[in-house]
Amino acid sequence: MDQIKDLHESRASTVIAVTTFVLAAAASVVGARVYTRAFLIRTMGADDWMAIVSMLMIVACGFCVAWNTQYGLAQHIYVLDPTLIPLYLRTFYVSIVFYNATLACIKLTFLLQYYRALGTKQNRRLIFIAGAFVTSWSFSQVFVQIFICTPVSAFWEGGGKCIPNIPQWYINAGGNILTDIMILLLPLPIIWQLKLIKGQKVILVGIFCLGFFTCAISIFRIKFLRLTEDFTWDNVDAACWSIGELSSGIVCACLPTLRPLLGKGAYAYGSSSRGGGGSDTLASSSGKRGSRMHHAPHDSQEEMYISSLRSGGDAEKGTASAAASPSGSS
Repeated sequence: MDQIKDLHESRASTVIAVTTFVLAAAASVVGARVYTRAFLIRTMGADDWMAIVSMLMIVACGFCVAWNTQYGLAQHIYVLDPTLIPLYLRTFYVSIVFYNATLACIKLTFLLQYYRALGTKQNRRLIFIAGAFVTSWSFSQVFVQIFICTPVSAFWEGGGKCIPNIPQWYINAGGNILTDIMILLLPLPIIWQLKLIKGQKVILVGIFCLGFFTCAISIFRIKFLRLTEDFTWDNVDAACWSIGELSSGIVCACLPTLRPLLGKGAYAYGSSSRGGGGSDTLASSSGKRGSRMHHAPHDSQEEMYISSLRSGGDAEKGTASAAASPSGSS
């Protein structure tokens, strides 16, 4: 046992605070996505529903992590009641299953979003092939984790036969990082082929590249994947980074869908600063825009974003008239 200053210290408050914060942040962004899609665009696609499923799975995983502080997580194992250890391990097992299942759902959210927003026939074939590989990998890891021990209860009761944890954790982390990178790189060549000016391409690529932040968290998390004697204490960092990884993943999947909401806020601010006349003009412009959206219920906001970028040159030509009658996205 390494020298410990206080055997009775606890980091449970840290676990609960971190979990609550990242879950609240992720839920806010997913909520903004649902509002944008359901009430502004007025159409919900498979990717939007998968984002909701992913968020529910993240909440379940986060709940398991926070609840496990009742069974010793964030405390030193040397002072725990031995009867708590099986309860800790069982909750830990459930959280790992949820973690892997949630990663699979988040990856599906990205892929379904690509399929709908960037889907020419040729592009959809590529997305489908990549999706089949990523989905197979992701759900194979869920299967492996569920049956990592035979019988399953051996994970928390002992006995039986189990796959060694450390090799499995590293294989799992490495494969997830590889598939994450594959998903993030997949749309970039497609976007670069769009008939946009270079600056617009860079902006659009930058939006899709936000997901590399999640990759960075996944890579950083690897350093905390270890088995130690005081595992109830030492697992705190891995648990917190795992929830952070899931939350950042769904946030990055949702951010590109929020442009209509952000545009609505920007133009509302602009209209109030210009006074009554500008407000009337904006209302008329927004109404026309809204009417067009209602007649195209199957358009995704990503498609409209790309369309608006394609028409950027025409918008620039009409700058003078736009100053009198703004025609931005709602």
